[in-house]
Amino acid sequence: ALLSAGGEVRNIYVVNGFEAADQSDVSDYGAYSETQPLTQAESFSYQEGEAAFTMAPGRFFYQGTPEGKQLPWDIAITYTLDGKEAAPEALSGAEGRLGIAFSLKPTAEGAAISRSLAMTVTVTLDGKRALNIQADKGTLAYAGGNVTVSYVILPGQEAAYEITADVKGFAMAGMQFAAVRMGVDKAMYQNIAAKALEG
Repeated sequence: ALLSAGGEVRNIYVVNGFEAADQSDVSDYGAYSETQPLTQAESFSYQEGEAAFTMAPGRFFYQGTPEGKQLPWDIAITYTLDGKEAAPEALSGAEGRLGIAFSLKPTAEGAAISRSLAMTVTVTLDGKRALNIQADKGTLAYAGGNVTVSYVILPGQEAAYEITADVKGFAMAGMQFAAVRMGVDKAMYQNIAAKALEG
Protein backbone atom coordinates (compact mmCIF):
# COMPACT_ATOMS: atom_id res chain seq x y z
CA ALA A 1 0.00 0.00 0.00
CA LEU A 2 1.15 3.53 -0.70
CA LEU A 3 0.17 5.87 2.13
CA SER A 4 0.17 9.64 2.35
CA ALA A 5 2.54 11.34 4.80
CA GLY A 6 -0.40 11.37 7.24
CA GLY A 7 -1.14 7.66 6.88
CA GLU A 8 -4.18 7.77 4.57
CA VAL A 9 -4.32 5.00 1.96
CA ARG A 10 -3.60 6.28 -1.56
CA ASN A 11 -3.21 3.00 -3.45
CA ILE A 12 -3.08 -0.71 -2.67
CA TYR A 13 -1.45 -3.31 -4.89
CA VAL A 14 -1.29 -7.08 -4.44
CA VAL A 15 1.62 -8.97 -5.99
CA ASN A 16 1.01 -12.68 -6.52
CA GLY A 17 4.03 -14.93 -7.07
CA PHE A 18 4.30 -18.44 -8.48
CA GLU A 19 7.14 -20.90 -8.96
CA ALA A 20 7.24 -23.97 -11.21
CA ALA A 21 9.86 -26.46 -12.32
CA ASP A 22 8.13 -26.97 -15.70
CA GLN A 23 5.99 -24.90 -18.04
CA SER A 24 2.63 -24.66 -16.30
CA ASP A 25 -0.93 -23.51 -16.93
CA VAL A 26 -2.10 -21.64 -13.82
CA SER A 27 -5.39 -20.24 -12.54
CA ASP A 28 -5.52 -17.82 -9.64
CA TYR A 29 -8.41 -15.96 -8.04
CA GLY A 30 -8.93 -12.49 -6.59
CA ALA A 31 -11.20 -9.45 -6.79
CA TYR A 32 -9.22 -6.80 -8.68
CA SER A 33 -10.21 -3.71 -10.62
CA GLU A 34 -7.00 -4.06 -12.71
CA THR A 35 -4.28 -6.68 -13.22
CA GLN A 36 -0.99 -6.77 -15.07
CA PRO A 37 1.81 -9.33 -15.42
CA LEU A 38 5.13 -8.20 -13.91
CA THR A 39 7.22 -10.91 -15.57
CA GLN A 40 7.07 -12.59 -18.98
CA ALA A 41 4.24 -15.06 -19.59
CA GLU A 42 3.15 -16.81 -22.78
CA SER A 43 -0.42 -15.76 -22.09
CA PHE A 44 -2.17 -13.80 -19.35
CA SER A 45 -5.85 -12.97 -18.91
CA TYR A 46 -8.07 -11.83 -16.06
CA GLN A 47 -11.85 -12.13 -16.22
CA GLU A 48 -14.54 -12.29 -13.54
CA GLY A 49 -12.13 -12.79 -10.66
CA GLU A 50 -9.91 -15.39 -12.35
CA ALA A 51 -6.38 -14.86 -13.64
CA ALA A 52 -5.22 -17.49 -16.14
CA PHE A 53 -1.72 -17.71 -17.56
CA THR A 54 0.93 -20.02 -18.92
CA MET A 55 4.30 -19.58 -17.26
CA ALA A 56 7.75 -20.82 -18.17
CA PRO A 57 9.86 -22.73 -15.63
CA GLY A 58 11.03 -20.42 -12.84
CA ARG A 59 9.07 -17.59 -11.24
CA PHE A 60 6.12 -15.54 -12.42
CA PHE A 61 4.55 -12.48 -10.76
CA TYR A 62 1.44 -10.45 -11.52
CA GLN A 63 -0.02 -7.39 -9.83
CA GLY A 64 -3.66 -6.79 -8.95
CA THR A 65 -5.33 -3.61 -7.74
CA PRO A 66 -7.98 -4.53 -5.13
CA GLU A 67 -11.44 -3.11 -5.59
CA GLY A 68 -11.33 -1.38 -2.16
CA LYS A 69 -8.71 0.70 -0.36
CA GLN A 70 -9.08 -0.69 3.16
CA LEU A 71 -6.10 -2.05 5.10
CA PRO A 72 -6.44 -4.32 8.16
CA TRP A 73 -5.07 -1.41 10.26
CA ASP A 74 -5.91 2.27 10.57
CA ILE A 75 -2.63 4.18 10.49
CA ALA A 76 -2.30 7.82 11.53
CA ILE A 77 0.88 9.94 11.42
CA THR A 78 1.21 13.48 12.77
CA TYR A 79 4.14 15.91 12.96
CA THR A 80 5.13 18.78 15.23
CA LEU A 81 7.91 21.36 15.03
CA ASP A 82 8.90 23.07 18.28
CA GLY A 83 5.73 21.71 19.88
CA LYS A 84 3.33 23.04 17.23
CA GLU A 85 1.49 20.79 14.78
CA ALA A 86 3.03 20.96 11.31
CA ALA A 87 1.98 19.78 7.88
CA PRO A 88 4.45 17.21 6.53
CA GLU A 89 5.07 19.19 3.34
CA ALA A 90 6.11 22.21 5.45
CA LEU A 91 8.92 20.25 7.13
CA SER A 92 11.30 20.05 4.19
CA GLY A 93 14.45 21.91 5.24
CA ALA A 94 13.00 22.63 8.71
CA GLU A 95 15.08 23.43 11.78
CA GLY A 96 14.00 22.88 15.39
CA ARG A 97 12.65 20.10 17.60
CA LEU A 98 10.77 17.68 15.39
CA GLY A 99 8.12 15.27 16.63
CA ILE A 100 6.79 12.35 14.58
CA ALA A 101 3.86 10.54 16.23
CA PHE A 102 2.21 7.51 14.71
CA SER A 103 -0.50 5.12 15.77
CA LEU A 104 -2.00 1.99 14.35
CA LYS A 105 -5.18 0.21 15.30
CA PRO A 106 -6.54 -3.04 13.84
CA THR A 107 -9.86 -2.61 12.03
CA ALA A 108 -12.83 -4.85 12.78
CA GLU A 109 -13.09 -5.82 9.10
CA GLY A 110 -9.44 -6.86 8.91
CA ALA A 111 -9.27 -8.69 12.26
CA ALA A 112 -8.55 -12.10 10.69
CA ILE A 113 -5.41 -10.64 9.11
CA SER A 114 -4.26 -8.28 11.88
CA ARG A 115 -4.57 -11.04 14.49
CA SER A 116 -2.22 -13.29 12.51
CA LEU A 117 0.50 -10.77 11.56
CA ALA A 118 2.93 -8.65 13.55
CA MET A 119 3.57 -5.12 12.34
CA THR A 120 7.10 -3.80 12.01
CA VAL A 121 7.56 -0.05 11.65
CA THR A 122 10.83 1.43 10.40
CA VAL A 123 11.75 5.12 10.34
CA THR A 124 15.15 6.10 8.88
CA LEU A 125 16.62 9.49 9.75
CA ASP A 126 19.72 11.13 8.27
CA GLY A 127 22.26 11.29 11.11
CA LYS A 128 23.58 14.63 9.81
CA ARG A 129 20.14 16.22 9.77
CA ALA A 130 18.71 14.70 12.97
CA LEU A 131 20.48 14.70 16.35
CA ASN A 132 19.42 13.90 19.91
CA ILE A 133 16.93 11.32 18.64
CA GLN A 134 14.55 10.10 21.34
CA ALA A 135 12.28 7.11 20.68
CA ASP A 136 10.78 5.55 23.79
CA LYS A 137 10.19 1.80 23.24
CA GLY A 138 11.90 1.96 19.83
CA THR A 139 15.16 0.29 18.83
CA LEU A 140 17.81 2.58 17.34
CA ALA A 141 20.42 1.26 14.91
CA TYR A 142 23.25 3.36 13.49
CA ALA A 143 24.63 2.52 10.04
CA GLY A 144 26.30 4.52 7.29
CA GLY A 145 25.36 7.89 8.75
CA ASN A 146 21.69 6.96 9.09
CA VAL A 147 19.75 6.20 12.25
CA THR A 148 16.99 3.62 11.90
CA VAL A 149 14.27 3.54 14.53
CA SER A 150 12.23 0.35 14.52
CA TYR A 151 9.24 -1.03 16.38
CA VAL A 152 7.49 -4.40 16.50
CA ILE A 153 3.78 -4.48 17.34
CA LEU A 154 2.44 -7.92 18.19
CA PRO A 155 -0.52 -9.43 16.27
CA GLY A 156 -3.91 -7.92 17.05
CA GLN A 157 -2.49 -5.07 19.17
CA GLU A 158 -2.85 -1.34 18.78
CA ALA A 159 0.02 1.03 19.48
CA ALA A 160 1.04 4.68 19.52
CA TYR A 161 4.63 5.98 19.59
CA GLU A 162 6.52 9.24 19.18
CA ILE A 163 9.99 10.00 17.88
CA THR A 164 11.61 13.36 18.57
CA ALA A 165 14.85 14.85 17.25
CA ASP A 166 16.69 18.14 16.86
CA VAL A 167 16.70 18.71 13.10
CA LYS A 168 18.47 21.04 10.72
CA GLY A 169 17.84 21.09 6.95
CA PHE A 170 15.34 18.27 7.59
CA ALA A 171 14.55 15.59 5.02
CA MET A 172 13.73 11.91 5.42
CA ALA A 173 12.77 8.82 3.46
CA GLY A 174 9.28 7.38 3.76
CA MET A 175 8.28 5.36 6.82
CA GLN A 176 7.77 1.64 6.26
CA PHE A 177 4.99 -0.41 7.84
CA ALA A 178 5.39 -4.13 7.15
CA ALA A 179 2.97 -6.82 8.33
CA VAL A 180 4.88 -10.08 8.78
CA ARG A 181 4.42 -13.56 10.15
CA MET A 182 6.59 -13.79 13.24
CA GLY A 183 9.05 -16.65 13.25
CA VAL A 184 10.28 -17.51 16.72
CA ASP A 185 12.52 -20.23 18.08
CA LYS A 186 9.92 -22.06 20.18
CA ALA A 187 12.50 -24.35 21.82
CA MET A 188 14.57 -21.36 22.96
CA TYR A 189 11.58 -19.74 24.67
CA GLN A 190 10.57 -23.05 26.27
CA ASN A 191 14.12 -23.45 27.64
CA ILE A 192 14.11 -19.90 29.03
CA ALA A 193 10.73 -20.51 30.70
CA ALA A 194 11.86 -23.86 32.13
CA LYS A 195 15.04 -22.30 33.59
CA ALA A 196 13.04 -19.45 35.10
CA LEU A 197 10.76 -21.95 36.86
CA GLU A 198 13.54 -24.20 38.17
CA GLY A 199 13.34 -24.70 41.94
